[in-house]
Amino acid sequence: MKIAIDIRTVLPTRSGVGNYVLHLVENLLAEDRESAYYFLSRPENLFGLNPSPHRVRSLLTIFSHENHPFGDFWEHFILPIRLKQKKIDVFHGPASLIPFRKAGFRVVVTIHDLVAFLFPHTIPIKYGAYMRYILKHAVRRADKIISVSYHTRDDLVRILDVPPEKIVVIHEAPTPIFRPIEKEEAQAQLRDRYGLTKKYLYHLGNIEPRKNLIVLLKAFAPKSAGK
Repeated sequence: MKIAIDIRTVLPTRSGVGNYVLHLVENLLAEDRESAYYFLSRPENLFGLNPSPHRVRSLLTIFSHENHPFGDFWEHFILPIRLKQKKIDVFHGPASLIPFRKAGFRVVVTIHDLVAFLFPHTIPIKYGAYMRYILKHAVRRADKIISVSYHTRDDLVRILDVPPEKIVVIHEAPTPIFRPIEKEEAQAQLRDRYGLTKKYLYHLGNIEPRKNLIVLLKAFAPKSAGK
């Protein structure tokens, strides 16, 4: 089987989805030794990957996900032609983006959340409108949808009227760096590294409005007042 995966979110300074894609392809290559893989990428997206050239090939593009409108035209009209030429069997868009044009291959898309519909005030207006358009078309075009949680699956059914049988829930998993260690050791490392002398809250992730960090701080403020 020939499987193509969009890895353009795998960057040296990647965050959530980029990490998801990186570890997804690493584990697919470790578990599936029969299929041939094609990575849709820009040169910088191969950072940290050392795949066998006999099993993995690159479908290089100059366009990132942010190159509008030329990147959109390429993704929806040119990419399907290239995939058909390579006789791809399955294309996976792990960052909610897939080509809309049908060209004889099956399409799987991963949907991480529906923030653009549920909390549009937490993201830029133009980006929100773009994502609502993309998500509406992606769930209709895809042959199968991967949801990272049952909550997102329920949102897809309720908001975008996706048939439940079209959705498969596959939870994300922590990477090996997230592992249990002795509490005393962990606290000592954090205190030494950041010069902490009082109790603290620890947040791992991007700092952006949709993470709701302001509400988190307000919730803990009364408890920590005077301490």
